[in-house]
Amino acid sequence: MKNKKPRAAATTALCALAFSLPLAAQHEHQALPAAATELHPGLGDYHFPITTATPEAQLYFDHGIRLLYGFNHDEAARYFRRAAELDPQAPMPYWGVALSIGPNYNDPAVDAARAQATYDAVKNAVNRLAFSHGHELARFGATAVAVTPGWLRSEMMLDNYGVSEADWRAALHPDRADGYPTAPPGFAESETPRFVGRGIAAIAADDSRARWNQRSVSSAELAREYGFTDLDGRRPDAWSST
Repeated sequence: MKNKKPRAAATTALCALAFSLPLAAQHEHQALPAAATELHPGLGDYHFPITTATPEAQLYFDHGIRLLYGFNHDEAARYFRRAAELDPQAPMPYWGVALSIGPNYNDPAVDAARAQATYDAVKNAVNRLAFSHGHELARFGATAVAVTPGWLRSEMMLDNYGVSEADWRAALHPDRADGYPTAPPGFAESETPRFVGRGIAAIAADDSRARWNQRSVSSAELAREYGFTDLDGRRPDAWSST
């Protein structure tokens, strides 16, 4: 890690959520192209600096960017994937993979497998943002943590099941007569947005918050550590069954 150098200003993110929806297939693609194995000359000298401990990862990332800007998305994904293999902790190669294999202007729809691979790459990038930001900002005394909620009982989720925060458990009833779908059993462990918010507030108020620097944690982990609960007094953990 001591070889890493900050390349650009970074903003600490305590909670980042990434969403991706499967889209109808229009073109056939390999879900995740194989990683590149060698660099090729003649692609120009454009340089996109990233934080990485491995100079070779930077070279492969730059190749990926050049190919991406040339609209060669599948080939770009191969170079971004190789950069991720060379430095698994760097977030930007995963960002490059997601940008390359996800929908774009010339190919707006992707199949389910490719959509899932895009989502996975995005989530990998988000988790590693805290690691990278934590390194860049440590000298300023900042703490960067990636915090993920469990099954978030957001307004959109409540609307989908035709319930409110006051009666959300009604969504679990089988054979509902109101025409709304029945939520799967895991919905019983869902949480309000306040739950993850309380976790972030607990970190901010902790004089020893630096112990969380560069880590990826869940709201349930923070609840166990700091002793807070959700609005209803529970400590839901949707990840416990996964």
